[in-house]
Amino acid sequence: MSATEESQNKCSQKTALSLFFLLELIAHVLGCVALISPSWQYVYLENGRTEHHHGLWLDCKRDYSHDYGRSREYYETLYRLNKQQSPFDQFFLTSLLCVYKFDYYIDMEDLYDHNHDENRLQDDANQHLLLGWKIVSLAALGFATLAASAALLLSVCAFCHRTLICAAAVLVTVAALLSSMGLLIFYIWANHQDNNIIKEEDGIYEVNYELVIFQLIAAEKENNRY
Repeated sequence: MSATEESQNKCSQKTALSLFFLLELIAHVLGCVALISPSWQYVYLENGRTEHHHGLWLDCKRDYSHDYGRSREYYETLYRLNKQQSPFDQFFLTSLLCVYKFDYYIDMEDLYDHNHDENRLQDDANQHLLLGWKIVSLAALGFATLAASAALLLSVCAFCHRTLICAAAVLVTVAALLSSMGLLIFYIWANHQDNNIIKEEDGIYEVNYELVIFQLIAAEKENNRY
């Protein structure tokens, strides 16, 4: 093999390795953002004028009531015309109030006797607990993130030691399988009637998927692309 051919071969190998690293980095960032996001499920409760974001380990709520310094009409108009707003209008909304699932506690006396606003809906209140199926999804996605992090590290080292690319490819495959398992478990249980329907005094609400689900699917596709 001539020096020119050897140089071209090394250049093509570095290009392929750089592309592999770039795709893995994009997938890793998307996966990390999806994992820490509370917006896996979303529902807007019209009667309480609150939007609820349910995540795997963190839940948040945004209150549109008049108790936050502006009139009820302002927030209701802002919510209903959200498709006509600029992307920057979200920064003028009230801030999200968040609670960790492992810190949340349903007071049965408040739930059934006093009918306090926070816990008046058993269906919604239960979604704030650290449920078993969310624990399994969180564990699978957490291990997938660790595997992807190790794959990134090995990909960097592979520029000097080419044999490490095989180990990185194995870890990427493991991360993709774990992510698929976590997403599948979440999808199956999130579509169960007990988890995607909330009953309130003024009607029945369906819990919708948020953008973070599709973001994680995109991350998984990036892992499988190369």
